Amino acid sequence: MSQKVKLNVDDADLGLIISRTQEGRYRIPEFQREYVWGASEVTELFDSVYNSYPIGSLFLWEVPVEMNNYFRDMRDLGQPDLKDTSYQISFVLDGQQRLTSLYVALKGLEFRDYDYSRILFDIDAEKFTLGKASADHLISVADIWDDRKSLFDIAEGMSQKRQKRIERCSTRLRNYKLPLIEVESRDVDSVINIFTRINQKGRDLDRFDIVNANIWTGDFNLRKRIDKDIIERLEENDFGKIERDTVAQAISLCLEGQCTTDVQKNLDAGIVSDNWDNIRDAFLKAIRYIRGRYNIQRVEFLPYESLIAILAYYMYKAKSKTVISEHQNKIDQYFWRVVFSDHWGSMRQTTIGQDTEIIDEIIAGYDADVNFPLAITPDRLVNGNIKRSKSSVRNAFLCVLANKRPFNPEDGTNIDLKDSHFVDFKLEKHHIFPNSYLLDRNVNKEKRKSLVDITFLPKKVNNQIGSTAPSEYFSEFRDREDFDDIMLSHIIPYGDDSAIWSDDYDKFLEQRATLIMEEIQELVGESVDIDFRDKTPEQRMQGAETLIKNVVHARLEQAHGKSYWNILPSGVVQNVKERMNGEDSDIGSRERLEFISAEEASTIITTHWSQFEDVFPEKEDVEHHLKNLEAYRREYEDDGDVDRYTRLDGDLAIQWIYSCVRPSLEVE
Repeated sequence: MSQKVKLNVDDADLGLIISRTQEGRYRIPEFQREYVWGASEVTELFDSVYNSYPIGSLFLWEVPVEMNNYFRDMRDLGQPDLKDTSYQISFVLDGQQRLTSLYVALKGLEFRDYDYSRILFDIDAEKFTLGKASADHLISVADIWDDRKSLFDIAEGMSQKRQKRIERCSTRLRNYKLPLIEVESRDVDSVINIFTRINQKGRDLDRFDIVNANIWTGDFNLRKRIDKDIIERLEENDFGKIERDTVAQAISLCLEGQCTTDVQKNLDAGIVSDNWDNIRDAFLKAIRYIRGRYNIQRVEFLPYESLIAILAYYMYKAKSKTVISEHQNKIDQYFWRVVFSDHWGSMRQTTIGQDTEIIDEIIAGYDADVNFPLAITPDRLVNGNIKRSKSSVRNAFLCVLANKRPFNPEDGTNIDLKDSHFVDFKLEKHHIFPNSYLLDRNVNKEKRKSLVDITFLPKKVNNQIGSTAPSEYFSEFRDREDFDDIMLSHIIPYGDDSAIWSDDYDKFLEQRATLIMEEIQELVGESVDIDFRDKTPEQRMQGAETLIKNVVHARLEQAHGKSYWNILPSGVVQNVKERMNGEDSDIGSRERLEFISAEEASTIITTHWSQFEDVFPEKEDVEHHLKNLEAYRREYEDDGDVDRYTRLDGDLAIQWIYSCVRPSLEVE
């Protein structure tokens, strides 16, 4: 590289740098990321300049003439057309955020929907701030910088102290020196290598920027292709804004079967370019399937955008316009299992890459194992917050609602979920129990944000409901012939015992959470190697408890030998001793485990977590499910009449135990 690249290092005044930017000598290359700084970051930058703090260097590349055109067209900067300048052009390899911030503020430009003449110098505090220069101690930085304005005229009528501070500000800004590092090279690959190395260690680049730079050529600009062929098309069709990184994931999966950062960074530009049309089509087909099959009309509903990438991999490998009919059930099971589990909760890029093997098995016609343990529970739904847009639980819930293809309560027609109205979950929108109704009854804010109180309501219906009690406004729809269909499409309990008729909010949350969980069970398929329809509750519980005791025994014996009983929590040991009436001297550890409860098994597992962390996703999951299993058994043994909510929690716990424990015991 040393033979191909020449570096020149020098300092330059900020005044000279801004002048060269205005003349079009310094330009932003196409492979750079977009401008992302916020206005507050710009004021901090000016504070640093004013106080002569270092802000880093500008790294520039003197571009060969034949590459002059490969800069980003940023007309908002007011740079001249290429034909109107005869200067040597340099691309900004590092420092574009800083340079752009300084330039737009000093020129007072409107840029990216912000008026940068609002970057102000507080003369008295000698600091920079945001706002309008409405007070006599505030002045726009652009006015101080403007050569067409005399500092004497700007400071006219001010005290001598303020005049001196304005003059000092002008001088410090114009004379501030930045280190310039200029690269002279005709070898594009060497320059791109420098660019990615110096940027990926800072905040200027994310993964997509690095991928884009690494595979950028004069003939193929990945950012432009993604924006034009995918992002703009999807926004026009009201799907919302897709992340470029999701498309890069799909490219990596289709071409390499993996999507870790290292694999994405090492994609071959020629191969990506040659396969772009097919990958683009596969990506759009995946979205078409998600919209048509599951009625998920907005990307904001998905708990993971990467679901599009993995389905694009299927479309690409299967060479199909949609999911082939014989693959549909398995693809659907896989999709919903990912939505409702923590399967992608950690090491997501690696796990998604491993999931290509599942997709390959489905394409080949094999019975792929997709029984990832469910992470959604009634409690998590009730306590889930509709305002947390990044919550996988929230978005999984929205996917369930969308999949039901909800009807408009007013006229019984399908609600079109493409409308951006349905991604705005303010507290006064989409609530079954209106927010103002609950507020008047002193229901706390967190409970008013519960996911379980949300459904998709058109604007007109939402406005009509206002603050009316559910019992009142639902009564208006009750005489409709399609009332049952409407309520079922929103997963709202509506029988005579429904809490909507008594306006009992707590009872409603419990009832609807139960219905939603039943819907989730149906979507993922209950088959986890146990057929609940053919087994009594006693058999279900007994099977799950035996599995738990077996895995406790296997793991502790492996780690501590046959005498592991002596290291168990003293409370558990004492309880077992009492249940055995002291007759435990000749009984082995596994036999003693028959006398522990599900909650005591939870205590053992969480106490010795290092022996079980590869079996169960989280400690909290163990505690939650074994507690519910214990409650299920207790209620069943009391009178055999188990309420619906407890039964559902118990059955979910049993399924979760089978999903987690059986694979680990089979391996051992």
